[in-house]
Parts: sequence; structure tokens; C-alpha cells
Amino acid sequence: MRDLHRGGAHWSVWIDWYDGFLQGALEDREDYHAAFTDLPAELPWKRGAAAVNIEITRRLGALAATKPAAAPEKDTLARLAEVASPQPMLTSEGKLDAISNRSFDVPTADDDLITLPLRQINLITIILSDLPRNAPGHLRASLKSYEQELRARGVQPILPLLKDDADIIAAAVRAPLTEDEWLDPGQRTAFDRFDENHGLFVKHFPLDVEREALYARIGLDEAKASGKELVEPFEKVAEAARDAHRSGAVTDNFVIVVEKMTELARVLSTQPAAPAVSPKGAPDLKISPNERVQPITTKKRVLFGSLGFYSASFGIIGSLGTIATLDYAALAARLREAIEALSRFIP
Repeated sequence: MRDLHRGGAHWSVWIDWYDGFLQGALEDREDYHAAFTDLPAELPWKRGAAAVNIEITRRLGALAATKPAAAPEKDTLARLAEVASPQPMLTSEGKLDAISNRSFDVPTADDDLITLPLRQINLITIILSDLPRNAPGHLRASLKSYEQELRARGVQPILPLLKDDADIIAAAVRAPLTEDEWLDPGQRTAFDRFDENHGLFVKHFPLDVEREALYARIGLDEAKASGKELVEPFEKVAEAARDAHRSGAVTDNFVIVVEKMTELARVLSTQPAAPAVSPKGAPDLKISPNERVQPITTKKRVLFGSLGFYSASFGIIGSLGTIATLDYAALAARLREAIEALSRFIP
């Protein structure tokens, strides 16, 4: 296997096939097996191994783009795609892009809304200027990510990504022994104000409550959604997105968003299942007591948000039909695999 890896990325189609064979997970479909042969059409044997493997990858990707992704329930997956933020879209140049959800990420405007992003950016600058070296590494990364999102989109950010960052920041600050190890009283005050401002900011997005209510109603096996099982689908999508970006099929922002989701998954994959961290001022969810509701944890937000984004992206690529290039087809294959893998965490 190591020799194949060194031989070039095009060998990944056979590495995946071999892994599937060992795990007993190969697709039992005639068109899948035929893609590796001359049955659909003669493979370009005379042009060498790379050309053959690329053509096989194209065939498998085309199959993936037309095959419905497995999901717990079609309605659930469709709803997650509808409320997901970021949302995928095709640019006028035909590139796959990622933007905020134009329905669910629309704020109600007032004087507070205009000033809150600037206040948060200022607080982050102060916190980072005095953050000790022994503070958790992911805390610094999440603060910078939060700041970058506000600088990029201001009062209409990709709200779930902002909330994911805020949850990770809150968890790091509230962890046991933080005061003993790195958090002094002045920093505690700054983080408390940051948390308070974040809660005020979120209140300006009334439809976010509806999204949170949906997430609350969907079950998640958080113990199972951890380690390699959680991270690997994200990493494979990120790799495919980078490949698609190199060929000009997706935008810079699409890759940034996918890599952000992957980084969040890495952080969460090592953390045990825990109750949700509720920022001060977060909106109360109006959910009937008769409904079965699980807490809305950061892991829920990341997984359900990513699942919705992947599903919506997969749907766009599938709608392109034969127009889809090799790069889109390969990305579609990874998206479908990720949708199926992440859906297994939903009971």
C-alpha cells in the first residue's frame, strides 16, 4: 500500500477498493464492478496507469453523483440541508461556493447589531495579546477563526460556524483547573464579556431558534461519533475539495469552509460526550415537553451542520448530470461517502 501511495494520488481508487474488500464493504452493484473493466467502454490502457485510474475514478464519481445518498430519513436529510449554514451554491462561473444561509442567517437590525462585531473583534485582540502559551492550542485557533468570520461577513456571518467557535472557546475557559493553570482574573473578565456579547449577537437571528429546535429533535450517538470514525469522512471530503479547487471547480471559500468543518471535527473527535455549553443570553428553545429532545451539543451542531452542507453540495453536483467534470465527480463520491458515514451516528 505504501508503494501505491508513493506512486501518485491516482492510485487512491485502488487503495479504496482494497480497503473496501478487506472490510467487506464493496458495493454490490453491477455498474460499480463494471467501472473497473472494459465493459462500459475500453479503458485507456495505452496511455498508462494514471490515465486508466483517472478514468475509473471518473466513472465511479459519475455513479456516485446519480446514486441517492443513504440517510436516516429523506425528510430529515432534506431539512438539514435546508437549514444548513454555510449553504453551497454555484457561482456565475460554474464554481461551487459556500455562503451564509440567506434565510436562516438574516439578522434583525438595531444599534447593538452594528457594534457587536467590532466589540467582539476588539475583545479577541485583547485576549490574544495576553493569552499564555500554556493555554489550549485550539482556544487560540477558535478565537482567530471567530475573528476571521466577523471580519469577512460582519453582521451576517455563517452563524453556525461562529457558534461552533464560541462553544469551543467556552468549553476551554470553563474546563477544570483553568484558573490554576493559565486563566487570570483579567482574562476571565474578558472571556465573560466575550460570552455575553456572543449571546446578544445570536439573539439577533430569530430563525436560528428553529434550526436549533430541529437539531434538538434529532438523536445523535455522541459516544460513537468520535475518533477516526468521526474525523475520516471530513478529511476525505477536505482532500477532494482541495483537488477540486486546484482544477478550478470550487472557490477558495468552499475549501476554507470545508477545512474549518474538518478542524472542528478533529477537536471534537477527542472529547468525551458532554452536556451542551450554553452561552449567556442564548435563546431558549420553544420545544414541546412532549417531544423527545436531546441537548444541543457542539458536536451536534458541527455534525448536523456539516451533514446538511454535504447533502446540499451533493445535490447541486448531482443536478449537473453529464456536465460534471472529473473533479466534481470525485468530490461527489467523497460527499456521498461522508453523508452515509455521518448518518450512521443518528440512531
